Amino acid sequence: GQAQEILKYYGAGICFEPENKEEFLRSILLLKSDSVLYEDCKLGCSKLAMEYDRKKLANKMFKIIKTL
Repeated sequence: GQAQEILKYYGAGICFEPENKEEFLRSILLLKSDSVLYEDCKLGCSKLAMEYDRKKLANKMFKIIKTL
């Protein structure tokens, strides 16, 4: 869904099928064993967090509302 698209766009993690324990464990083990992937995901998480900062989004919404 949309969350998966966001994660992929920012490179902020690995998606897995909900309720699929084996796939979840494979994803965790992949992050644990691949230090480059792990570091890329950390960087992606930082970018995603900055983009979706609540204060930043609220200010953007406020500016739009003021124009109405």
